[in-house]
Amino acid sequence: MAQRRTTIWGWGFEDEQPTPEQKRSIAKGIAESVGAADFTLDPEPRVEDIALRPPRITPPASLAGLCSTDTYDRAAHTYGKALPDVVRAVAGPPPQLSSLAVRITLKVTIVVVKD
Repeated sequence: MAQRRTTIWGWGFEDEQPTPEQKRSIAKGIAESVGAADFTLDPEPRVEDIALRPPRITPPASLAGLCSTDTYDRAAHTYGKALPDVVRAVAGPPPQLSSLAVRITLKVTIVVVKD
């Protein structure tokens, strides 16, 4: 069974995002709250559209099982999920996203990564 993925650009799962009508309504409400009469609703970035350079580093063998160089993981974990982070992510990925993402699963793992 495949694990559900969160979006790379904000909160929630990829399969539970607002409809286009809901997105327009949300954008209109935000625009009105800041006094903007006009707004453009750009599509959110898709993992399939992100072209990345190869990772600049390779994790040591002792950490390889905790790390991922997958485009989705790199894009999803480069920024946080707060509004400023979402705005940066929607504006487009930086020229170089994180080289790898580390999955922290246990307190013991944090010690290993730190060392």
